[in-house]
Amino acid sequence: MTSVPLSEAKDKLSALVEQAEQTHEMVTITRHGRPAAVLMAVDDLESLHETLFWLSQPGVGEDI
Repeated sequence: MTSVPLSEAKDKLSALVEQAEQTHEMVTITRHGRPAAVLMAVDDLESLHETLFWLSQPGVGEDI
């Protein structure tokens, strides 16, 4: 996972979004050296939400 300071992310936001979309690599944005936010492709976020939904359903864990 790439880590980028907020000041740099502001200047390179378009390139970071393109990188996330094409490589599906998450980008951690830091503020004062600490993780503050994550930039990720929408497809990956939707997949994560779907996975969490199904894992939260009763009985699904027994099938895995």
